[in-house]
Amino acid sequence: MSKILTGTYRTRESAIRAAGRLIDAGFTRDEVCLLAPDDPGAHFVVTTKHETMAGIGGGALIGLVVGALAGVLLAMAAITIPAIGIVTGGPLVSALIGAGAGATVGGLVGALVGVTRVHHETMVVNGHELGFTLVGVSAPRNMAKSAEELLHIAGATKITRD
Repeated sequence: MSKILTGTYRTRESAIRAAGRLIDAGFTRDEVCLLAPDDPGAHFVVTTKHETMAGIGGGALIGLVVGALAGVLLAMAAITIPAIGIVTGGPLVSALIGAGAGATVGGLVGALVGVTRVHHETMVVNGHELGFTLVGVSAPRNMAKSAEELLHIAGATKITRD
């Protein structure tokens, strides 16, 4: 799994130098991103977003469908095996119970998966103490430390690591 590192720079030249150092060190152009606005007064801010809510929704929906189908299949089996029919309470009740259980389990699994999924959003703002240009790099875990050192050597005022 890759680490995302972002270096904030005060000048466009130092950010370009940092991106060049990363590429010279072996990172590909697909792994390195340089954001430099045309407006010299523009500033960037980077926010980290977790996909937890999307995971809950997607997992619950998939769990709902799978659980309802499992409930219907259980009810259909009860038609051929009468002893199971007492436990299930009929096809409709089985489908509803299965849908509820599936949605609950699917939502929990989706939330756990969503917490591990992260993306970054960058906004141009007019604020103080923010960077003028950004260099982002997606580095494999074994290269994250060297990427961080390269960003620092190139003059980053702030380095974030996610």
